[in-house]
Amino acid sequence: METISISNSVTSIGVNAFKKCESLKEITIPSSVTTIKGGVFSYCKSLKEVIIPSTVTQLETGSMFYESSLEHLTFEG
Repeated sequence: METISISNSVTSIGVNAFKKCESLKEITIPSSVTTIKGGVFSYCKSLKEVIIPSTVTQLETGSMFYESSLEHLTFEG
């Protein structure tokens, strides 16, 4: 799975939701999301960029990007 578009009905991305999705290259996080739990993108070795919408008010600490190849992390707003 290289690209994921999260539905506009989703408000929270759970712990380790995409952990070890090593082929994940692109993810679209809609403005409906307000919470992103820890470990979400751990071990996503192909993911290069994540854009966090301004609607996210809770971004848990921890191993969110552990062992990833993330090059750009953008917080809108």
